[in-house]
Amino acid sequence: MSRAKRLKVGVIREARERFRPAFRGQGRASSGALAATVLAAALDLAKPWPAAYLIDSILTGNLSRATLLAVVAAGATLVLLTVAGSTLSFAANMRAAEVGRTVTVRVRRQLFEHLNRLALPFHSSSRVGDLLVRLTGDVALVRDLLFTSWLSLIELALTLIGLAVVMVVLDWQVAAVLVAPIAYLAVHGKTSSDALRIVVRKQRKRQGKAAAMAAESLTQIRVVKAFGAEEQTIGRYESNADQEEREGLRAAALAASIERRADTMGGVGSALVLVVGALRVIAGVVTVGELTVLVSYAKSFFKPLRKISSELTRVAKASAVTERLLEVLRVEPEDHSSGKDAPRFEGEIEFEDVSFGYQGGRKVLRESSIRIAPGQLVALMGGNGEGKSTFLSLILRLLEPDSGRVLIDGHPICGFRLDSYRHRLAYVPQDLRLFSGSVAENIRYGRIEASDADVRLAADLAQLSPVLDRFPAGYETELGEGAATLSTGEARRLMLARAAVRDADVLLLDEPFAGLDPDARPLVGRSIRAIARGKTTIVVTHGDLECLEPDLIVELNGGKLRTHVVESARPERKQQ
Repeated sequence: MSRAKRLKVGVIREARERFRPAFRGQGRASSGALAATVLAAALDLAKPWPAAYLIDSILTGNLSRATLLAVVAAGATLVLLTVAGSTLSFAANMRAAEVGRTVTVRVRRQLFEHLNRLALPFHSSSRVGDLLVRLTGDVALVRDLLFTSWLSLIELALTLIGLAVVMVVLDWQVAAVLVAPIAYLAVHGKTSSDALRIVVRKQRKRQGKAAAMAAESLTQIRVVKAFGAEEQTIGRYESNADQEEREGLRAAALAASIERRADTMGGVGSALVLVVGALRVIAGVVTVGELTVLVSYAKSFFKPLRKISSELTRVAKASAVTERLLEVLRVEPEDHSSGKDAPRFEGEIEFEDVSFGYQGGRKVLRESSIRIAPGQLVALMGGNGEGKSTFLSLILRLLEPDSGRVLIDGHPICGFRLDSYRHRLAYVPQDLRLFSGSVAENIRYGRIEASDADVRLAADLAQLSPVLDRFPAGYETELGEGAATLSTGEARRLMLARAAVRDADVLLLDEPFAGLDPDARPLVGRSIRAIARGKTTIVVTHGDLECLEPDLIVELNGGKLRTHVVESARPERKQQ
């Protein structure tokens, strides 16, 4: 078995195992589709026989009343066969569509769930546009690989077997002339299918790259326009799209050559059957009616072969894109089940000789140790690229230290079940990260079961209520993508409200003052102090100490952590 064939078989086998849950409960519909397909194929085999009977009856010269009745019966039989066959085909297609739709939705859900459970390093190294292509377009082709194409191939294979058996029974010598063109198609079809799979894989990769570039550009449209870079951006997209189009044309050319070869061999095979069959009629071995059946079967024989070539083309395409999905599904997700449930924390955070470095980059933490007391408000400071966001990510368990331990209340954080641990933390990212939907829905993202009173209290703590009073819909105001209806300061306060409603023990804020004008900074500072009461709070900042009023300043420089106690910190917070 060639390497390409082993690879394709391996992909199909792995995909069947990975996506087996998507077919759960679809046995009855699948069996119904298969049964209708088999019956429809059997009826197709019977269609030439009424005509063959009539031809032989007419050539005998016996035009008796019985023969005329037989003519009418033959015509009615052909109509019944056609109607019954089309009805069965319709039933098979509907059942197949039902199964295909269900499987597609389930596979897409399975992939989306897996993507959400993958660790941060995977997402940091992936492009969103490419993942979206896999989640949308690629998933639909998996359905073809695992069900739709195979149902069609079963129907076509049964048709071919039935045609071959009847032709051999009628006259094996006539049937034998089809061996050469069939063998030619089989050999060349396999080679073309392997080549097509490789080309389609390249095409989908190019398509993912173009989609990623488009998503990135549209997300950053404000920057594109501000720099007058529309033409430059369009040029970059066109370059990626042109490469994808060239691969697409190569795939189309290969697919067309496969079908052209099948059509050509179909004509050759039919001509051979006609010539050899006519000689057998002259020899008295077969009748003219039987020759009609043989020629009809020969033409019908190559139609399924051409359709098989087309289906194998779809399988080759589906196999290529399925490999792309399996690449994602092979990545191990975060472990959300191991460990004990996290209790309410006092909030003591300790780093013990923690080291961390990014792959291919320098170390951002070097055997660093620090202890943060429960309830402290900490300002984490340092230059750009020193690892402040990494420090927060290690506490959140978005990243794992290369060595050393991170502890909370004296317990290693890796000993807690991941979901329960993160539920005890609240996080506000550096970038503005809000979702389409209402203001209330965005706040409830912090705690989905929060009541209306909880939402309003969180908004009050974040100094957001005066902002919402300006909007007629209040908490039901729709933000739209990117929350364009809010200013930067208002969006920051909304993210703080989302953190406040979480009822967490530890609050992690990554540069909450970034991009704020001088008037907005004190408001955000008051919001942070209000939300931080009773919580251990770490705020990444480049300054703004007068707005923040921290208890402790931690400096990160050269991979080392240094602490400075702020003597003027508010006594009421120290007592908490």
